[in-house]
Amino acid sequence: MIESEESIAGFTALGEKGKKAEAVGKEAAEGFIRYYQTDAALDEHLADQIVLYLSMCREKSVFTTSCITQHLMTNLWAVRQFYEFSYSVDGETGEAGTVRIN
Repeated sequence: MIESEESIAGFTALGEKGKKAEAVGKEAAEGFIRYYQTDAALDEHLADQIVLYLSMCREKSVFTTSCITQHLMTNLWAVRQFYEFSYSVDGETGEAGTVRIN
């Protein structure tokens, strides 16, 4: 887990029979490094989870994410089916980006 000025993020990896503990640790560490190198406020998992809550706010919201995922894009679309709000995404799928919710 890492705590920064903007956020708290945690990173995990799954072990399995025959998989060395070092490999599991390396996967988790690589996830942290990818996140840290983007300087984004939110990791890719929190970004898609926060969309629902920000869509219900009356004020504009802006956040950076370490990775724009298809799941994030799907959540934006799905929540838009229930709540009246607009959004924009700056960046490409698979890369860091910025999400604006109005």
